[in-house]
Amino acid sequence: MSFNWGTVTGVSPLRVRLDGDTSAVPVTPDSLVDPLTLAINDRVRVELSNNRLVVLGKAGGVVSAAQNLIINGNFRTNQRAYVSAASLALGAYGFDRWKAAVAATTLTFTASIHGQPVTINSGKGIQQIIERANVPQGEYTLAWEGTATARVYNVGATPPAYAASPITVTLDGAANVVVEFTASGGAKTVGKVQMVAGANPSVFVNPKLVDEIRYCQRYFWRLLPNDIGYVACVQLSQYSNTDAYGILRYPVQMRILPALSFPSGSGYYTMYMAGNTYSTNDLTSNTTSSKDFAEIRFRNGSSMGTTGRSGWMRISDVAAYLDFDAEL
Repeated sequence: MSFNWGTVTGVSPLRVRLDGDTSAVPVTPDSLVDPLTLAINDRVRVELSNNRLVVLGKAGGVVSAAQNLIINGNFRTNQRAYVSAASLALGAYGFDRWKAAVAATTLTFTASIHGQPVTINSGKGIQQIIERANVPQGEYTLAWEGTATARVYNVGATPPAYAASPITVTLDGAANVVVEFTASGGAKTVGKVQMVAGANPSVFVNPKLVDEIRYCQRYFWRLLPNDIGYVACVQLSQYSNTDAYGILRYPVQMRILPALSFPSGSGYYTMYMAGNTYSTNDLTSNTTSSKDFAEIRFRNGSSMGTTGRSGWMRISDVAAYLDFDAEL
C-alpha cells in the first residue's frame, strides 16, 4: 500500500494520473470524495494497493492556466494573422509570443478555434522568451505534445542539448528564459506547450480565450478595423494647421513603452473634423506616451484650418492596422 498525489485527467469515468507517470493509472479509481466535486486538473491524494486506487481527498482545486509560464502554448492566438507555411526571418514573430529561432522557419498548421499543433520545417526552430519576473528561482518542467525536441536556458547562457518531452530544469531567476524547439533531422510537430513549477507536468489546459489574448497583448497589440474597414480609435484635438493629437489607451499595460508601426496606403488613416475629412500616412507615438497609453500625433501635409478643433481618427481600410510592439 502506498500514498501518492495525482491529477484528475477524466471524470466520466474517473481517471487519475499519478505524479511521475505520463498517463492515467490502468485501473478504475474508487473515490471517497463525491465525484461530482471533482474536475479535470484537480489535485488529489490517493491510496494505491495492488490494482485498487482510492481517492482520499483533493487539495488546491482546479489548476489555474496562469500557472503555465508559456503564453499561447497551443498556438491559438494569432494577432499578426500568420499564414500556414509562411517563411519567417530570424527573430520574426508568427503566432503571438513565438518567433523564429532560425531564418526561413515555417509553421504549417490547420487552424482550430481551440488551438492546434504546428509543424516546423526541417532544420528550423521557434522560441518563446519568458520574462524574468515570471520565473523565480526553482525547479520547472517543460512538457509538450509532438516530435520536436526542446531546450530551456537563461538568455545569455550557453544553450544545453535538445531533448524530448518532458524536460526538468533548475532556473536561478537571474535572467529572462528561452524556451526553444527544433526540427532536427526532418519536419517535426509541437503543440500544447507548458512550463510549470515543479518536477511533474500537468494536463495542458487552454486558458480562457479572453485571458490568453490579454497575456499576449502585454507584448504585442494589433488594432484592426472591422470587416468593412472602419474603426474610430482616437479622439483628436487640432494643435496646429497640420498636426492633431489624441490619447489611445492600450487594452492592458504593456511590458515596455511599445514601438508603433503600420502599413501605409491611400486613405488608410483619416480624421473627421468639422465636416471635413483629412488623410495621413504620418502617425507617431510620441515620447510622452507610456506603458498604459499612446499619445498619437496625426500629421496632414496641407493645412487643416483653424486650430483648437476636435475630431476623430479612423482606421479606414481593411488592409490597415496599428501595431504596438513590446516583445522581448
